[in-house]
Amino acid sequence: MVALSTLHHLGGVVSLSGWIPPPARYMLRACSRLSVLWCHGTADRDVPVSYGQDAIAFLQNCIRIHPCKLRIRVLHGLEHAINDSELEDIAYWLNYVLN
Repeated sequence: MVALSTLHHLGGVVSLSGWIPPPARYMLRACSRLSVLWCHGTADRDVPVSYGQDAIAFLQNCIRIHPCKLRIRVLHGLEHAINDSELEDIAYWLNYVLN
């Protein structure tokens, strides 16, 4: 939420098992050029993957994040946690965004 509502220019944002509560969406000021990596596990019981999918649809349809700037990674069987595969995705994405 903070990354999507800041007045500062950010190079990108990583969301791990995140969501965007519908009542808070009016506050968002994200730039459509913002690079986003959105990771979510299919077995997450704390923040269901459907919440993440809804947030991704919001970023695509309302904020209009360009498809080449939005990387979505759904991790099958991952609960509300981080694993090595997700860390590798983050490292790859950071390298891509920073270079």
